[in-house]
Amino acid sequence: MIIVLCLFPGLIIVYLFIIRPWHLRWGATQKEVELILPGDNLVIKPNFNATRAIAINAEPELIWRWIIQMGSLRAGWYSVDPIDNGGVKSSDKILGEFQNIAINQFIPFTPNQKNGMWVKDFKKYQYILWVDKIGNATWLWHLIPDGNNKTRLLTRLKTKYIWKGFWIIYYLLFDMGDIIIMSRCMKGIKRRAEFETAKINNQESKCNKKFIHKMKYKKSMIYLLIFIALIAITFIAGKINLSIKFNKQVKDLFAQSKDISNQNFSYLQLADLPEPVQRYFKHVLKDGQPYISYVRLQHDGQFKTDLKKDWVNIEGEQYFTTEKPGFIWKGTTSMFVARDMYLGNEGRLIATILSTVNVVDVHGKQQYNESELLRWLSESVWFPTNLLPSEKLQWTAIDDSSAKLTFNYSGLSLFYIINFNDKGEIMQMETKRYMDEKRLETWIIKPNNYEERSGIIIPIHAEVFWRLKEGDFSYAKFNVKTIEYNIAEIF
Repeated sequence: MIIVLCLFPGLIIVYLFIIRPWHLRWGATQKEVELILPGDNLVIKPNFNATRAIAINAEPELIWRWIIQMGSLRAGWYSVDPIDNGGVKSSDKILGEFQNIAINQFIPFTPNQKNGMWVKDFKKYQYILWVDKIGNATWLWHLIPDGNNKTRLLTRLKTKYIWKGFWIIYYLLFDMGDIIIMSRCMKGIKRRAEFETAKINNQESKCNKKFIHKMKYKKSMIYLLIFIALIAITFIAGKINLSIKFNKQVKDLFAQSKDISNQNFSYLQLADLPEPVQRYFKHVLKDGQPYISYVRLQHDGQFKTDLKKDWVNIEGEQYFTTEKPGFIWKGTTSMFVARDMYLGNEGRLIATILSTVNVVDVHGKQQYNESELLRWLSESVWFPTNLLPSEKLQWTAIDDSSAKLTFNYSGLSLFYIINFNDKGEIMQMETKRYMDEKRLETWIIKPNNYEERSGIIIPIHAEVFWRLKEGDFSYAKFNVKTIEYNIAEIF
């Protein structure tokens, strides 16, 4: 992976300046590229403008019949069926039921019939023009007689890209992978039309027999290489897109909260607090300690995606704000990337595989807001000035070694029962947290291994449990590697 990332800039340059110019005019002459064709003025400033061509030893009338029946759940695309036709084999026959064409007719591109283009214009045996409904794409098929029963088949595809969200990944894959599908499609039309012509003439086309044999021999290897290439491209593009999103979310997080480092902690603030709470603050903070506004940390550790599953190694980075409660965490494993956050007073959890596909994305309900705010509050042990009493936060005595922490914010009322050791270190934090949308269970954090970092004593290790009726179940073990205060920037 490191080698791929190092070579990535060079590969991009090779693609943009060598491969892309070649595949945008695959098989076409300069004259054909410069032809003014139907639909050329419909897409304004397209990002993708490809004119491809192929010579076919058949009459336009015959080739036309193979073109107008194309589409998913129609004749297919004569190309890489597992990728572009849902695994359904493209037809090797002219299908009578798909030989009629009409203006505004829908041409489906996917088996679910939800994606496709519409017939904008056509002239029988000469051209057919497909368009989308928003003016972002046109696709022209154009037949030019070339004498002696020969025809030049031209396609012109123009697309204006949408540079946001999932579309970024889609168009990157489209830009690089279209030539594979398109060249196979045009060769598929050529093979079928020439074979049909040979049948009509009662001849056996030797070139087609060789072509069919070669395609059968190479087919499995081509599919494998295409699959590997698409996975690699998807992964790299997904990582880039995910990084862009994460960086923006961190920037938004810091922008929403004010700097409060001009305030200083004083032991006088502890006078009315329960004795174990006073012991805690005197142990972890020095008199005069500036309030912490922003936090960034990196950790490693282990994590379980399900209480019954095995541990997986995880690397994480996390960012916090204190004046306005908020955090965003990204945890990376070999299988997935998780993002947990409380941003703009909303909790959200996202899990992504291949850095591309979100398999979990939950937000928009009070249970998620409460759960993520509870996480932010518990992790304040890494920035203890956030646990000092305020209008939002109060401490209540229980006994010599425990106290209750209450936090009220944005319509939510949260609590922790906190246990301290003789030094004043927090040893356990217990509350009620939603395990899912309906299941409220006991949630426990056990911080330990306290060390001094930047003049503040914090736990370097923490373990997290669910306490269920069957017992305590650990599912997260984190070790802080780096922690920095009042730096409102991403690592």
